Amino acid sequence: MYQLKNGILHLANRKIFALGQSYYPSFHPQKYPVPPDQDRVGEMKKDFADMAAAGFELVRLAAIGRVRRDNGKIVIDFPLPDQLCAEAEKAGLAAIVRLQGYSYDLPDSREVVMWNEHDETMPFHWGWFVRHCLNHPAVIRDECEATEACAAHFDAFDNVVGFQIYNEPAYPSKGLYDYHPASIVAWRKWLVETGRKPAEAAARMEPPRRYPERDQDPTDWISWRLFHLQRLNDYLNLLAAEAKAISPAREVMTCCMPCPLMPGNSLRGEDYFRLAEKMDLVGITLYFATCGAYYYYTSEILALAESAAALYGKHAWLMEYNAGVGLSGFAWERDAYTAAGAGIKGILYYQWRADYAYPDSPEPGIFGMLHSDRSRTEKFDRAVAMTRLLRELSDYLVNAEKFRSGVAVLFSENVNAWCDAVENTDPEGKQDHASFANLESNTERTFRCWKDFARAGISPDFVRACDLEDNRLNIRLLIVPQEAGLSDEEKQQLAAFRKRGGWVAMLEHFCVDAGYALPDAPTDSAWGSFRSNLEAEHLLLRAGIEPLFRAEAPFLDGKVLAGKDYFLLSLINHDLFERPIPGGSALKLPFCRRPVKEAWFFVPGRKEPVPFCNEKTGCRLTLPEISAGGFLLLQL
Repeated sequence: MYQLKNGILHLANRKIFALGQSYYPSFHPQKYPVPPDQDRVGEMKKDFADMAAAGFELVRLAAIGRVRRDNGKIVIDFPLPDQLCAEAEKAGLAAIVRLQGYSYDLPDSREVVMWNEHDETMPFHWGWFVRHCLNHPAVIRDECEATEACAAHFDAFDNVVGFQIYNEPAYPSKGLYDYHPASIVAWRKWLVETGRKPAEAAARMEPPRRYPERDQDPTDWISWRLFHLQRLNDYLNLLAAEAKAISPAREVMTCCMPCPLMPGNSLRGEDYFRLAEKMDLVGITLYFATCGAYYYYTSEILALAESAAALYGKHAWLMEYNAGVGLSGFAWERDAYTAAGAGIKGILYYQWRADYAYPDSPEPGIFGMLHSDRSRTEKFDRAVAMTRLLRELSDYLVNAEKFRSGVAVLFSENVNAWCDAVENTDPEGKQDHASFANLESNTERTFRCWKDFARAGISPDFVRACDLEDNRLNIRLLIVPQEAGLSDEEKQQLAAFRKRGGWVAMLEHFCVDAGYALPDAPTDSAWGSFRSNLEAEHLLLRAGIEPLFRAEAPFLDGKVLAGKDYFLLSLINHDLFERPIPGGSALKLPFCRRPVKEAWFFVPGRKEPVPFCNEKTGCRLTLPEISAGGFLLLQL
């Protein structure tokens, strides 16, 4: 019935835009919609029937149960997930099963927990899901064998289409990890394997336990952080491969946070690119607003996930998207337009029914289409209507890909680690090392670059320097947020890109981060007083790149998907005050040089033609009134 193929959900071999809900997605004993002493089966039957009636076809659930060893073999018991999968199938719903919770509790690895910089074992926190030392042989053996056993168990359910490897997998957000002896041994080995140290020197190395002071060489700190970043992603990919080997027909993914674009990214360890290379799709979680100042930050995160997936010919999903009980219908629509327009191919909302309000529950009654008592939230009817619109336009959404302008922002884990090392000095050892409070200029500068070009009518991609040789995203203009911290190899890759005709621009600092500079740019009056005096619009002119759109309305953004003989634009009104955009405003599309034959505007429950004019410089349209947003379909 259902199948995932290359990150696209199929129903009876037909591609569909995936829309789903989370239901019993947590391993926490107090994060359930229905307590165990109530009629869980009866409630799930009603919830699944309502879920399907609302237009959703996919449910994300956790493998809640018991995983143990008996005479050396993994033995599992999943009564609730088994019932969930069976009832979901009866309701016509596909399922994705999250295989790991807080690391498996098996005898050989039970006590092998990560250590912080003080050699203290990692405390329990409900949101820190990866707990075990990822370099200990017992942990690796136990988790691989348990993953295989769980995958084999759920392989028996025809409606299970995928396996999620952990949830929001990262090192803890407070403290420095991991100083377990097994990790130190693995780091020394890694130093030799990567050519950073000879074997004799590596054997004597001790990892740094505090940030370097300002006059210290940051190299050891950087290598310590890069080792852990690579190890986390390699570990997740290893478990994904174990599940895939057991059940080849199911696709594997995880659910990352936005850590790569947040302060403390080197401490948390998530890397969309490494996961995209090995897993079947890039899955992320996202709860930031799609209005006001956060609109561009949310869009930047979506762009990073989509770009990482596209570099490997794959797709990105929102494995968790905000369905907070207090979210308005307006915000729900705007969120959907933002995600779909970014090229996301699946949205799983968190969650269908809010958690039961235990007194000390982590998130009592906070997220849900329904309250925990099954009463509907204020947004329910508008959310269902939006789901139906996405279903109506499903063919257009899944058969189109993001339209790329040839502009990308450079993503560098080396620069991130360098900033972490040199900008967070702590000579007195007073910091509590809360990752979100870190000072990392590259994160801010990267956002500045992405936002500048987004406001100039471009939806920039993200690439690493190593992606430029193959250049699968056809990048013509690369924006480098910061040169300091780039490795020698990255600098060589940028130089080779320039030699092949690519444009490289740097965000330069002169008193302030004023603007961009091109290498070898003159400083005469033709360029202004300083080299770093170019704005995003100037760089587009120099590189001969047209903006995707020019909107008359100040808070209207457009994201473009390109299909065979059509463009689908997602228009988003990101005004914080949610003021409607009056009808009659103009939208110019310089990228659209092929003649448009028909133009249609879609919002929930309404479809109307849009006046347009094909011109030599692109297509010009006169828009109807826009509330939260809308889809604009251009037939060519």
